[in-house]
Amino acid sequence: MASFAITLPVLPDKTPQLKRFLQEVLGSRRDTHKASRQSFGGSGLTKELAWLQQTPQGEVVIVYFEGEDPVRWFQEWIASPDPYDQWFLQEVKSITGIDFHSPQAESLPEPIFDWHR
Repeated sequence: MASFAITLPVLPDKTPQLKRFLQEVLGSRRDTHKASRQSFGGSGLTKELAWLQQTPQGEVVIVYFEGEDPVRWFQEWIASPDPYDQWFLQEVKSITGIDFHSPQAESLPEPIFDWHR
């Protein structure tokens, strides 16, 4: 299994919206979310985790993805025309200010340290 993580800022006063959004994802949209994460020809995810972190610059959300090829899945997911995927990306943009359809947001984190037993 491969993995990667990404950190996204949470815009001021958007934490309640973030929590409602994730409750909806894990509640009424759970099955659709699962299908979204398992799509794209075998590059789907097996795990997705998120943490809310306080920093001196404000809150951030740290998201961890794991699967056969999570980077490929992420790239294909951003380009997906699926209504659920587009809704999810719009919610992320509203909460973080990041538009994953813009060229500035296309770069993924650079791995710089990997220790494991």
